[in-house]
Amino acid sequence: MIAFATSDDWTAAQVQVTVGGTDVNTFGADETDASTAMDALVAWANANGTFGGAVFAWSFDRQTAEEAMQLTLTCDTSMSLSFDAEAQTLLGFSASYSSTNSAAAPNSAAGTIYGQRVAERGYLIASDRDADAGGDGATETMVAAWTPRRPTLATAGGWVLPARVHEVVKAAASPRTARVYDGTSWRTFQVGGVTIERVGGALFRASFVARAEV
Repeated sequence: MIAFATSDDWTAAQVQVTVGGTDVNTFGADETDASTAMDALVAWANANGTFGGAVFAWSFDRQTAEEAMQLTLTCDTSMSLSFDAEAQTLLGFSASYSSTNSAAAPNSAAGTIYGQRVAERGYLIASDRDADAGGDGATETMVAAWTPRRPTLATAGGWVLPARVHEVVKAAASPRTARVYDGTSWRTFQVGGVTIERVGGALFRASFVARAEV
């Protein structure tokens, strides 16, 4: 599950929330990926006294047709929502929801990839061969003791994955950053180049160079 920051104008997107009273959330200039935007929306709604202490949360699921994330916003009491055109495009929600506890987006969120699994891979190769002038376990002459490999973020998917990755990378903001869900929390990485390879049959793997965690 990867959410890339996109080059879209997220500050133009607004979400109107009604729980007792009504208020409107406008996304900030640094809320430019689906994960960060949903975190910000939920934090804003939970802290907003207009809604009388209502508790909001968000979740995501896999949209297999696009190998993308499909979002859901929930509330512990009945809510009504209105998403403007920009918010609909970026987050995938419908224009409005009335008197519901759960609003599920019918479309995928912009900049998102939902593969079968996201793995962070970074490793070193060690040589345990002896050198003429070295002790046991030293490396041979002209052989590096440790050979670092660039860490990568890798995910796998079906036939749709290559096209989805191409679409997302093309629309990503520069410099390229992405939030990755590791199973328990979201982590943010600076992302470099991408490699797509066919693993076998209808299974593909996309590997992104992870330059740094931020």
